[in-house]
Amino acid sequence: KKGRKGETPGGPPDWVIQGIIQMHAESASMWTINPIQDYLDMWNSLRSANAKNDMINVPGSTDGCWIWRCHKRMEDLINEDKYNDFLKKTLRDAKRGVTY
Repeated sequence: KKGRKGETPGGPPDWVIQGIIQMHAESASMWTINPIQDYLDMWNSLRSANAKNDMINVPGSTDGCWIWRCHKRMEDLINEDKYNDFLKKTLRDAKRGVTY
């Protein structure tokens, strides 16, 4: 949310990521594309235990770039009811998925 400031050692808190996703969803652009890592970071219990593992590219290195494996199985994410309801509400409130 606007106006919140501070350092984020260990990565930003979930509310920061939720705010970024919300701002993207509410933008006037036709499309908003966010990496799955950002969607998972919106919810503390879905975050990777080691955020460095979620990096797709390491600046200054060409080894292992563009290799990433999601630490959560899609079958498990389907059962995350609170998270899925939160994400649906965020997108619905932003009128994403609405037929014009």
